[in-house]
Amino acid sequence: MAGTFSEKFSTATAGFSVTQKATTVAAFAAVAVGVFVFANTAGRSPMAPLYTELGSSDAAVITEHLRDTGINYELTDRGTTVMVPENMVYEARLSVERAGATPDGDDAGFSTLDNLGITSTQFQQRVAFQRGLAAEIETSLEQMGVIDEAQVNLVIPEQDLFTNDSIQASASVMLRTTSSLTASQVTSVSALVAGAVEGLAVEQVTISDQNGTVLSAPGVNPGQPANDFERTETLEASIAADVLAIVEAVAGPGNARVAVNAAVDWSSTSEVFEVYTPVVNDNGEQMRSASSTMVESDDPTTAEGILGAGDVAALAAATTVRADVDANYLVDRTIRTIESGGGAITSLTASVVVDSAMVNDADLATLTSAVAAATGLSPDDGTLAVASLPFDTTTAANLDAANTAAAEAAAVAEATNAQQEMMRTAIIAGLAGVAGLFALLAFRRARKTAAKDNPADRLEALLSGSQTELSAPGRTTPTELVALTPGEQLAAVSHEQPGDVAELITSWMSERTGASR
Repeated sequence: MAGTFSEKFSTATAGFSVTQKATTVAAFAAVAVGVFVFANTAGRSPMAPLYTELGSSDAAVITEHLRDTGINYELTDRGTTVMVPENMVYEARLSVERAGATPDGDDAGFSTLDNLGITSTQFQQRVAFQRGLAAEIETSLEQMGVIDEAQVNLVIPEQDLFTNDSIQASASVMLRTTSSLTASQVTSVSALVAGAVEGLAVEQVTISDQNGTVLSAPGVNPGQPANDFERTETLEASIAADVLAIVEAVAGPGNARVAVNAAVDWSSTSEVFEVYTPVVNDNGEQMRSASSTMVESDDPTTAEGILGAGDVAALAAATTVRADVDANYLVDRTIRTIESGGGAITSLTASVVVDSAMVNDADLATLTSAVAAATGLSPDDGTLAVASLPFDTTTAANLDAANTAAAEAAAVAEATNAQQEMMRTAIIAGLAGVAGLFALLAFRRARKTAAKDNPADRLEALLSGSQTELSAPGRTTPTELVALTPGEQLAAVSHEQPGDVAELITSWMSERTGASR
């Protein structure tokens, strides 16, 4: 192939000078480079992430598979993100899945038990089961939209039949979230983890986020703030949000400000009350109970027997009678125990400021009444203040202008990049076209020059007398040829330039053959 190309090139450039050959090669090389650059820039798809947050081992396995399959890729984020062409993301992901090169995070869980052999110890089996269970819980937690990543560590005590010591199971959960978790979401996480582990109580689950905030821990109610200050802030924010929703419904979004100040007693108390209440009858008289004891005996100093139905006859014959009567007033006894977990609001004030351009005096009075009814506060006792004032819109206007300018700048930058890309493509295509045109012109010029310098043409002109000298030194001059006969002239020229004579005869034969046809 190389020899054929070399022969074709030599034939095509026959008669070219060294400079012309170099120019032709450079032109064709420029065209080839332009076409290559154009094909790699104009038709290249933008890169999109295939996998993110990879470990070094996972990234090595995935990139090796992509390299073997010929899929172009790039590594970003310090080697933790693999990028592939956007139009090949799904194909590459399926290819990695078929090859079993998926990250461990996608193929974890109880599948870790598959690698255990028959020689594994009970300890290895227990650790593998615990790791697999933790991985399954992590996968479940990451299904929640607000959780990006979860890490679960379990402490499951080993059961021993010969000891009565009971060690409670526990779990720690580290969450990477997109926003703050609500109390119900924290409770949901605690319940999900506790429900997946046998013998694990919700109170034994510790939850923290990426900011180091303890969301739930033993001794802390799940989903509740860690201290009294945060609890108070949460209460104030909740009340302020409710009031702001009412005011903005009239004044419009962004046209009101609400501040709430609360003093809350978060201390836990326990009180026991014991109350005695007299028992009265229908007449309002206190009821009482009476009991009597009758003793009879012949001897006044000795009392025997108790008055009863069977002693009536004996009582008639008795000589001595003694009666004891006990009277008791009836009283009810009530024991009341009151336990409080804290949260009693000792004082609460609220301040509302509305943009005067959005409400009039009548609307302001109506808003004041609505806020007072919603919060239980009153302007009369100074716990509620609602005012209408002009808002300073300079900052908002500047911010809007800055956002608009940023958006316009981004649009301009995008348009500029697109324009530059088009110009780059056009320049490359133009350079390739110019180089091709230059190569074509150089080729045609060289062919014309070669045609003019053809030895056969020069020979024909010499024999016809139109050319008076030969270019090669040491050969028969035209003056000498004139003195010879035509046959001697032809013999002399054929002897000195046999190739040219052969080419001339061949061209004559071709012309004659074409004319006869």
